[in-house]
Amino acid sequence: MNKEQYMKALVEALSSFDEEIKNEIVSDYEEHFDNGLQDGKTEEQIIAELGSIDELVKELNEMKNGKGSERKATSGGINFDSQKVSDTINEIAKNFASLLGTMAAGVANGAEKVGDSMSNGAENFAKDFKEGFENVSEKVVNKTTAFAKEISESYKATRSAAEEAAASKEEEKEDRVYDDNTSEVRRLVVDIDNGELTIKESEDGLFHANYENFGSANQQLSYDFDVYKKDGVQYVTLKRKGGATNFFKNLSMPKITVDVLVPKYLETLSITDKAGNFEAEKVVASKADINILAGNIGIEDSEFEDLTISAMAGNLEAERTNAKNVFVKSMAGNVTTEGTFNTVKITSSAGNINIEGKVKEAIKAVSTVGNVNIDLKECTGYKADFNVTVGRGNLVQGENKIIGSRSGVYTLGDGSLNIKCSAAAGNINIDG
Repeated sequence: MNKEQYMKALVEALSSFDEEIKNEIVSDYEEHFDNGLQDGKTEEQIIAELGSIDELVKELNEMKNGKGSERKATSGGINFDSQKVSDTINEIAKNFASLLGTMAAGVANGAEKVGDSMSNGAENFAKDFKEGFENVSEKVVNKTTAFAKEISESYKATRSAAEEAAASKEEEKEDRVYDDNTSEVRRLVVDIDNGELTIKESEDGLFHANYENFGSANQQLSYDFDVYKKDGVQYVTLKRKGGATNFFKNLSMPKITVDVLVPKYLETLSITDKAGNFEAEKVVASKADINILAGNIGIEDSEFEDLTISAMAGNLEAERTNAKNVFVKSMAGNVTTEGTFNTVKITSSAGNINIEGKVKEAIKAVSTVGNVNIDLKECTGYKADFNVTVGRGNLVQGENKIIGSRSGVYTLGDGSLNIKCSAAAGNINIDG
């Protein structure tokens, strides 16, 4: 079968669907043929990639009929369009291209397992790093490679556990609760495949979740937005259709926004977003665990007991944010925290670490490539244990100064704050 025969069969198979959807699919198929031919592929190869027309029509009919997609909206502000929901299409892969934290996050063509893509990305990142810094100490290369693999494997394990748990509970949907009791939300889990995610304190003290998909008709059909309560936990999920045809696997990501409004206080908050920026404003939680695969993280005017953040590719900026304990692991991107903390622990593979504000007990900052800048407020003194492979350490506390040192243990002022930091390639600056 050649292109002309295939496209004729496609048009005939789509005759029963709306003009908008039909035209969108035909246009996308034409584009796939054009791109494939430009890349030197034959028409037969492109047809094999696009897959069976019968399978495509079957999936479209399932989406059209809303199979498995019925949802109950509540008066608490949970809004979504049940005509535009479906399950997950394809997994996301990353392209770790930049050395100093400007790694671009994109969608790979039909990656079957995001975890495998993460491992490949980590290896590529380490390779690019080594080639770009041949004259830097081998220690830098070793630390980068190890950290890249560590965070990659950590992400794979987290996603695998989540997928297994989701699969085991898929048959338990009858236990889910779609009710109006949205003021009692204390534990919240948000898990989305991609999209701009925002969490803020609600003005009415109730829970609300709103979803908008600005993509084409096909892209809108390919997502399943779900809001439900189970075992005392409020869930907000956005998934792309699994087991889709090759055509659906090659669709690009549309612009999506997920806005969640929460009550004044949460016991636990768990956030997972594969690709998209995350913002939190005026959020108060005892424990918060934020895992963003590719996207910037912005937190402001918020308070936590324990705040744990894992970011693969993107900058983190926490302004006017107070927490007893802060733990951050970033593979590529700058990390900036500003507020009042008891302890701060930040590890970064590629990007600057900036800590500003009042820290009462301890700071640990480890950077492979990037500067460590610590600007302390209301500090009466600190004990700094630091080392730099390529760079310099500069310590200031009032009139006391240690300038240009590469390693050592120094006590400035009363030494009440413990600071331990290292940088394989970058400067360490501490101002008390």
